[in-house]
Amino acid sequence: MSQRWRTFCWKLAHDALPTRDNLVKRKIKTNPTCVFCGNKESLDHLFLDCEITKRIWSSSPLGLKISACPSPSTPSWFKNMFIYLHKISDNHKQLWPILVATMWAIWIHKNNIIFRKEKGFRESIGIVAINPQNLTNERKLTSWSWGDTI
Repeated sequence: MSQRWRTFCWKLAHDALPTRDNLVKRKIKTNPTCVFCGNKESLDHLFLDCEITKRIWSSSPLGLKISACPSPSTPSWFKNMFIYLHKISDNHKQLWPILVATMWAIWIHKNNIIFRKEKGFRESIGIVAINPQNLTNERKLTSWSWGDTI
């Protein structure tokens, strides 16, 4: 795993990513809404509660169905999923990189909408997709469009 992904995982596990609610807590003026859906953005919302990211999880190679029930905090969920996927993986198929790559893709796409003024899901439904053969190198993630599926 690259150093960039390791840093991302550490920040994710410690709720240290600069999500909009964390920026507000640090007294940085920002729009507090999620770029995907318009609700208030937090770490939990961005990765687990947002209707758009729920669709990303269900469409990912992991096929996760994030329920409407109160979920654990994202750091707890991430740590538990990482451990679980590492345990059930075998030498030929590692599943935990899919978890990290999906979360990385959500994070990068969110930032591209904000800083590069890319179109959001409401307009173009574009997202960074995961090519399972290239999961160990985030530079090999490829772009694709979901059309009307979201």
